[in-house]
Amino acid sequence: MKITLEKPFEYQGDIFYEIDLDFDNASGKVLRQADLQMSKMKHFAPIKADDTTYCLLVASKLSKIPFETLDAMPLKVVNRLRLEVGSFLLNTASEDLESGLS
Repeated sequence: MKITLEKPFEYQGDIFYEIDLDFDNASGKVLRQADLQMSKMKHFAPIKADDTTYCLLVASKLSKIPFETLDAMPLKVVNRLRLEVGSFLLNTASEDLESGLS
């Protein structure tokens, strides 16, 4: 899924026009890495799919854009990332439960 930014975002010399969240080629490793990073940050999220930090960590892994860069993006972009990643995580979880893979 590609998210096109309304206007280019520049951060530390890099310019971003879009963010490609590669859900199709992701594995469970992405979630494990996000969980590990959350632990290192000492950040606890009761509902990970609704937590901005967790969703940005996952988005960072999917897009290969550093977390710090995503975190510095405009609120509108950060919120869209949180919504897209969170919706994907919740939808996948509900599909797994329906198919008995929980």
